[in-house]
Amino acid sequence: MMTPGPSSPNVEAANWHLTDRCNYRCKFCFMTDLQGAEADSIRGKEVIDNLARIGIRKLNFVGGEPLLHPHLIDFARYAHQCGLTVSIVTNAFYLTQQRISELKPWVDWIGVSIDSSQESTEKDLGRGTGDHVKRVIAASDAVRAAGIKLKVNTVVTKLNFTEDMRPLIKRLRPLRWKVFQMLAISGQNDSYADALAVTDAEFGQFKDMNGDLALGSGFGPTFESSEDMIDSYLMLGPDGSFIRNSDHHYQYTRMESVIRSGVGGVVNVDAFLKRGGRYDW
Repeated sequence: MMTPGPSSPNVEAANWHLTDRCNYRCKFCFMTDLQGAEADSIRGKEVIDNLARIGIRKLNFVGGEPLLHPHLIDFARYAHQCGLTVSIVTNAFYLTQQRISELKPWVDWIGVSIDSSQESTEKDLGRGTGDHVKRVIAASDAVRAAGIKLKVNTVVTKLNFTEDMRPLIKRLRPLRWKVFQMLAISGQNDSYADALAVTDAEFGQFKDMNGDLALGSGFGPTFESSEDMIDSYLMLGPDGSFIRNSDHHYQYTRMESVIRSGVGGVVNVDAFLKRGGRYDW
């Protein structure tokens, strides 16, 4: 058994990208080609044990599309049993009533990804084939009915930066709405950067239009610029290696090395705190 290693009391949340497989082809996605094989059941529990050992208290299962991973429910159950707050971010395509029922005992938050109220815009972005908005509305209703906390994630691009999304977000009724400026990463989505990436002023335009919305939590939306995101997330690849994106490209570090040396080598702790990585989850 691995002995406890250095931890950071300030970095308590991690995003585990279980897979880069996805049924959608979102052009802005920065997790399309990741290193490392997907973790099996044994490796997954080792990863969760090690994250708890270094002080992680909230684990976000992401992708690709995490619902495509065969062990997602087992991992969520184990993380819950380890005392972690468990979250999943999904495109909602596979978020059926049965899957929500299976996840409910183990998952605190479910995040759904949607970037526009217009089906045609989502289709142009590669998010589905024309029924994504309908699916997200139905899934959001089911998540809230199950008593699971709902979050919405939105990426701002050239196709939606002028859109008033407040009517849609009011319909979805999330407790949190995270809005991201498109982040270009080498080898992942940079081929679409010229066509889709927005300037800081354009991102600000979206923020000015949508920022006054009050959510169910009593707070407003959370906006993260591409600069905010750089080096500020504690991220893992499919096999449990850590991913650092300090210069718009990914560098991988084995889990065992981080256990020995601490998370400071794979995330900028000050940047994590500055963007609000710690909150009352």
